[in-house]
Amino acid sequence: MRVGVLGLGHIGGSIARCFDGPVGWDADPEVRELAAEAGVDVESPVAGCDLVVVATPLHRLHLDVQALLAEAGPAGA
Repeated sequence: MRVGVLGLGHIGGSIARCFDGPVGWDADPEVRELAAEAGVDVESPVAGCDLVVVATPLHRLHLDVQALLAEAGPAGA
């Protein structure tokens, strides 16, 4: 199973570290760089994952989920 984490801060980063070969994304380039150093694939899209954990700030949640679903398309949702 390929697991993606949208939002790699404290919570999302901790969740990503629980899985082998996680995919992740964060709006902050510095956070993405640190996640990559920790073994998170920050280059592949999370939309291609079997499971996506959304760990973004609450005020952005609806925007991030909407963008993810638009990228994945109806068959990938």
